[in-house]
Formats: sequence, structure tokens, C-alpha cells
Amino acid sequence: MLQCIQIDNSLRSLDDRVLQIEYISNNQYLVRANQCNFALVNQDWNIINLQILQNMQDYKGQYMINGQEQFQKSFIIRQYGGCTAGNTLILMNFTNLQILFQQADMDQDYFILFVDQENQIVFLKSNQYKDIQWFDVVTLKFQKIKFDYSVLAIFKMQQNGKIIYNFQISYAQIQVKFNHIFYKKS
Repeated sequence: MLQCIQIDNSLRSLDDRVLQIEYISNNQYLVRANQCNFALVNQDWNIINLQILQNMQDYKGQYMINGQEQFQKSFIIRQYGGCTAGNTLILMNFTNLQILFQQADMDQDYFILFVDQENQIVFLKSNQYKDIQWFDVVTLKFQKIKFDYSVLAIFKMQQNGKIIYNFQISYAQIQVKFNHIFYKKS
């Protein structure tokens, strides 16, 4: 039987819209909301810890339109919560409440294009360049792919034991084709 959660009442401390809820362990859930707000809550939806991974004064002006983020700036992968606002990537482990990774002064202000929960990879894109970066949460490393055209979407498939990421690209806003890369987690 499905049960609806009354998050409006139990998570009043989150001023902004809840975007994602993930079970992490020991009857605890990680909640992601607008403006890189995260809450660790128990099974009764009582807040254990609140974190703002990017406390920017002009966050709403830079990234939001009508109360919604124009581009996704935060993500959850298992017990990790991350944010890419302000040319910085911050990744926090919510089981021990420690910052696991932080890189400031990135070359671009990236947003989240695709999150692969299974392989713990976050694909990042900027509005200024056609390159795609991906961040591997396991190894805490970046990789970059250069494209001649803008990437619109990423689709993941599994074939013959390999992970295939298909990159939908567009040029001249008329024609669309697919490009792909093979990537296997070691």
C-alpha cells in the first residue's frame, strides 16, 4: 500500500520547493530542495540536519524563475548531496555530515544535465560551451568530452556488459543526431 507523505508540514524549515527524496539508510532519507538546500530526515520526517551547500545571496536572481530553478544545480546520489552553483562543485556525505569534495573557481558555471545513480556519475553542462564534463563520485574525478554541437540530452543504455551513454546533439536548431561513448566502470 502506498502512503503519501505530508512533507509540507514536516519539512517547514525548507523554505523552497522539495525536488527529490531518497532513502539512504537506517530509516533516514535525504531531501533535496531548490537553492542547494538539503535535509537529512528520519522515518517520521523529523529533521536531523539541514545543509545549504551554496549559500549565495543572489541565488534566486541568478538561477530561478517564478520560484523554480531554470537549470538543475543540485543532485543526490545515494548518501551524497551535491551542488554546482557559483562555479563551484561541493559534494557532501550525509551519513557522516562531512564535505567529501569541493572545487571552487571552476572554468564555467555548470548545471546538472544527467545523473546516473547506478554508476554514481553526474554529467555537467554549461550554457557557454558545448563541452560536457562528468564527475565520478566514486573516484572524485572529472572527465571532459568536447562536442562540435550543443548537447541536448543524455540517455543511458547497457549492452554486452558495457554502459553506453548516448548524447543527443543539435546543430542549427534543425537537425538532431546521436553520438555515443562507451564507458565501463572499473
